[in-house]
Amino acid sequence: MVAAVEQKLEDDALRMLDHDDIARISYIKQDHWIGYPAATRIAQGLNDLISHPTSSRMPSMAIVGRPNNGKTTLVRRFISKHPSQNTENGIRTPIVLTYMPASSDEPKFWTSLLTQLMVTHRPAASARALQNQAERVLREMGVRVLIIDEFHHLASAPLRQQENVLAALKNLSSSLSLSLVLVGTQALLGALRADDQLATRLTPYVLERWEANQNYQHLLFKFEKQLPLHNPSNLASPELANEIYSRSMQTIGGTKAVVIQAAIKAIESAGEMITPDIVRSIDVFTHHDFGKLMKKV
Repeated sequence: MVAAVEQKLEDDALRMLDHDDIARISYIKQDHWIGYPAATRIAQGLNDLISHPTSSRMPSMAIVGRPNNGKTTLVRRFISKHPSQNTENGIRTPIVLTYMPASSDEPKFWTSLLTQLMVTHRPAASARALQNQAERVLREMGVRVLIIDEFHHLASAPLRQQENVLAALKNLSSSLSLSLVLVGTQALLGALRADDQLATRLTPYVLERWEANQNYQHLLFKFEKQLPLHNPSNLASPELANEIYSRSMQTIGGTKAVVIQAAIKAIESAGEMITPDIVRSIDVFTHHDFGKLMKKV
């Protein structure tokens, strides 16, 4: 168990204690990086991709987890650490983030990618023409890593369309010597079964659902270090940890939402600490709550 004792705040949070309530609430609402074992492993895996020497078979990875469990936050942090740069050969963009369309086939994917890149194109063009245009643009940009979020959407497409998209991505990776990062829910893994060759190039990383255990208490301990409250809340104490967990939907995003709303109420109430009663009073909906609402409609 994490000891329920007063803890030292992070330096930025400590400095915020001298600011007024409005400024502290604004700070609490901002994104703050919280490292935990799974996130650290994935961050290292992403860094290994960007530093990998060019080869004919570039390593790739898949990041799998339930909604709101930190996948997109991880890739956006990775992108922020490797921004575009002006060089003598023009602007070089090492990482590109795009999305798998909800209605997925090969032409729609290339259209989505070109739109994301703000490149003028003909959506009615053939898949091959769109792919050639996308390859040319990515090569000119010097892209090393292509991240495709919401990749699980591909699983709902007919098998033939899945095979076409996966084969095109495999060829893209080989042609440009770039790494792929596929991001999505567990349905992503089902889609990859349509192309065994591509699947063998991918290292899977799973963001598991959180459990009410010591790891979760350590997560709350880190959350509290970033809250500019004048009194310690001891979020990692068994009582508070269980209250927060019960409303978190077992995700880091859900946990963050509970902690943020609770911290704001702690400031507004002038108590300057999060209590079990505050946690129970906040408006965070879980799947159980949605079930209750459905019965009222």
